[in-house]
Amino acid sequence: MKKFLFLIFLSFSSIFASPQDPTVVSGSANFTQEKNKLNIFSSDDSLIINWKNFDILKDEIVQFIQPTNDSYVLNRVIGLDKTKIFGTLLSNGSIFLINPNGIFTSKEAKIDVGSLLFSTLSLKDDDFLNNKDSLSFINESEGIIENFADIKSKKDVYLLSTKIENFGNIEAQSGNILIGCGNNILIKPKESESLFILCDLSENFEKKQDVGINLEGDIKANRVEIKADGNLYELAIKQNSNVEAVSLCNENGKIYLKATNGNISIENSSLKAKKEFKGGEILITGSTIAIDNSKIDVSHELDGGNVYIGGKKQGLDKNVQNAKETFIGKNVFIDASSENLGSGGEVIVWSDDTTNFYGSIYSKGGKKKGDGGFVEVSGLNRNVTPSG
Repeated sequence: MKKFLFLIFLSFSSIFASPQDPTVVSGSANFTQEKNKLNIFSSDDSLIINWKNFDILKDEIVQFIQPTNDSYVLNRVIGLDKTKIFGTLLSNGSIFLINPNGIFTSKEAKIDVGSLLFSTLSLKDDDFLNNKDSLSFINESEGIIENFADIKSKKDVYLLSTKIENFGNIEAQSGNILIGCGNNILIKPKESESLFILCDLSENFEKKQDVGINLEGDIKANRVEIKADGNLYELAIKQNSNVEAVSLCNENGKIYLKATNGNISIENSSLKAKKEFKGGEILITGSTIAIDNSKIDVSHELDGGNVYIGGKKQGLDKNVQNAKETFIGKNVFIDASSENLGSGGEVIVWSDDTTNFYGSIYSKGGKKKGDGGFVEVSGLNRNVTPSG
């Protein structure tokens, strides 16, 4: 049976400016205010609170104290204003913040939580309470996510919107980072690939935004998934930062950049993926892919990992969208080598039409023992001039 707590007060004193007007929709919670700090004590593993707004001003602290590290609080903004976070957001458990008007975090903000989800897409209360293994997010607004803050999370971080600007550094210490842009997004947290952008490919979309996902801040996690519905954007994913997926087990150590029917630009970036006993996997797929001035690294002390750009071997994997055009600049370095004891990995650069390759690929066997790996650079029209 669900427990409900109706608050006998609807606003905090003027000393603490925000957030404002909480109403507990499901579960029970106590609120205490200490000067510039608001503590929210949850008694349930799943708590839903509606707020008029959820701003945190400079020098203000909002802390959620949850029963366990696996507990969840869904905060939904029902007012008309964008969320603005300039202060500190803390929690031992998982924090969901949904605001269709948009979410902005400043460079001075501090976010340190067990797990985090920021979304401008809507989520049904029943899904949150009863079906956390499969969560459906639907767009009903024009709000966007603009993150300038450094975000630290013990587990997963999710950013979901129709437009995402990330300039802050995001670290999921023992979890995954998932960034999704589209009108219909499905999350399955327990799957080996957890973020799904649901596109209606039967319709002809007018592209609404110039850039869907713009990544300038560094990202570090066990697994990273960056995906967009390419039908909606002139440039679905613009990557200008470092992304690192390093796992202490062989389950993760993967980076996915996917823009279904869309364009991807990667420049001045470093992508690194590593598992416990071999290099990781990096998969980059879209309609057109352009990479320049970047390093893609799946090397390992033992076996090298795999890199797939524009498709998989001979473009035959029907589960992976093949690129129409792929460009790899001369200042691109791809390394799938074994550094010591093992074999090199697999590197595929593919397009169904035109592949321009001017970079460098290494897939060497180990210095002490091991064979070289497999490298394929293919396209109907190929311009291949390796730089090294």
